Amino acid sequence: MLDQLEMFDISRSGIGAISQQSYYPGQRVVLRLPLSKADGGRNRYASVVRCRTSRDRGYEVGFQFAAAESAGEVDYRQVA
Repeated sequence: MLDQLEMFDISRSGIGAISQQSYYPGQRVVLRLPLSKADGGRNRYASVVRCRTSRDRGYEVGFQFAAAESAGEVDYRQVA
């Protein structure tokens, strides 16, 4: 399943975004992060650390990037 997110915060350890779909804590996802038009984008594995209803914009979701060694795990949901 694909979802398009509106990013509002990013750091080395994670990303905060607005989604029209709810997520549950611990859910694992693949985030497609845009780089530039020439480079396309980059996939980052992440886990949901929080999801709360936003008053007028859907859901505020906090994602924590996965460590490089866990990138081979399966059962990730693709999010663009």
